Amino acid sequence: MANRTEKIGISLPGEDIKKLLSLQRKLKLSRSGVIRRAVDCLSHIQENEEKSLRYELGYRRYPPATGEGEAMIQVSAETLPPEEWP
Repeated sequence: MANRTEKIGISLPGEDIKKLLSLQRKLKLSRSGVIRRAVDCLSHIQENEEKSLRYELGYRRYPPATGEGEAMIQVSAETLPPEEWP
């Protein structure tokens, strides 16, 4: 299914217009392209923040068992070959 586009009118302060035009030149995009990319980036950031919050809440509700980290370190030390550092 093709994406439908809509025209919108927005007002921006002069400083934001300068930033938009600078990005347009640097990225070789249209103004609409810069705004689409900004929306995509902000959407991605928002999704990651929501995932991080859910992850953190999950750990608060169900924290790892006490001593689990130490047990992993011990098993790793016993099974992995030693590394030489320069």
